[in-house]
Amino acid sequence: MSGVMFERYFHEYWLQGQAPVSDGFGGTIWQWTDKQLVMGEFVTRDGSEIRIAEAQGLAQQGDFYVSRSVKLAQNDILRRVSNGLYFRITGLPNETTDLSVSQFQIYPAELTDPPK
Repeated sequence: MSGVMFERYFHEYWLQGQAPVSDGFGGTIWQWTDKQLVMGEFVTRDGSEIRIAEAQGLAQQGDFYVSRSVKLAQNDILRRVSNGLYFRITGLPNETTDLSVSQFQIYPAELTDPPK
């Protein structure tokens, strides 16, 4: 895969955020909504420890790959456009070096329920 840019495999995700909407009675409530379109990819982690944890009911663990220009924070929620699955960022990113052909960062993430 030498010379192939990893970003070619990215898909569309919506970063979720809260926005005010009318409650129908003259007031306002806050509702989760699509805020910013992000190109990235969730990749499931392999390993026996991960599979055991998932078998015991923990969320599917993986890594979210995204451009270095995109800034995410722990507990940010993203919705994959293609199938509507939600993912939560669970930690701080690792970044590729400045000399890398592909400039991206890798956030630990997990499959999650839609925000409420």
